Amino acid sequence: MGLGPRRPDAGRLQHRSAALFFCRDFANGFLIAEILSRYYPADVQMHSFEAVASSTRKKQNWHLLEKLFKVKRAHTTQGRS
Repeated sequence: MGLGPRRPDAGRLQHRSAALFFCRDFANGFLIAEILSRYYPADVQMHSFEAVASSTRKKQNWHLLEKLFKVKRAHTTQGRS
């Protein structure tokens, strides 16, 4: 008598889900904006950013961040193709 296929436990699934959201939020710039808003509240208004998967909105989020980086003279490298 077999026990059937093993199912991943709920904790592992929850961890995977959290990791996906974490990666998505980094990719669209939302998490970076949220961190920077803590240090530069006058310069980063979170209502200007959206946590979305749309490539157009991701670019808009990163454009806003790039403007902040220029103002703060933060050096960045871009990995755009």
